[in-house]
This record gives sequence, C-alpha cells and structure tokens, in this order.
Amino acid sequence: MACLRRLVASRLQLRHTSSLGRAFSASQAPSSSNVELTSKRYPDLKRGGFASLEDSDLDAFKGVLGEDRVLTAEEDVDGEEE
Repeated sequence: MACLRRLVASRLQLRHTSSLGRAFSASQAPSSSNVELTSKRYPDLKRGGFASLEDSDLDAFKGVLGEDRVLTAEEDVDGEEE
C-alpha cells in the first residue's frame, strides 16, 4: 500500500512539474493530430499485463484517492478511448 501511495504521489508530482514546464515554455505542444502513436513509433514494444484490475487493486486506489474518486462504471467515464 505504501508503494502505491509513493507511485501516485510521484505521478502527481511529475504531472504538476510537467504542467509548470509547459506554462513557461516558449514552444507550443504538438496537437494530438501531429503526435505519432506509440504503437507506430515503437512497433516491437511489448507492454505488461495491465489489462485487468482485481478488487484488491480497486480497494487500494480507493484508499489512496477516496471512495468517490475512483470510477468503475463505464457510463461514469466521459470521453472515448481508442
């Protein structure tokens, strides 16, 4: 559980740092239409087995983020995923 909290904290710190860097950057971030998909850029890349979550994974996220901050129903998720 402590490891998960450190991971979440480091991700939040990285996201915060990245957004600050962009705020002061003179260059413009590429639009999503100009970004090459990872699967095209690295065709030999093999990803880990992260396709499913167990109830214990969801409980860990709820413990870190709070019960109302973890979405599990498909209709609660706004947007589309490719």
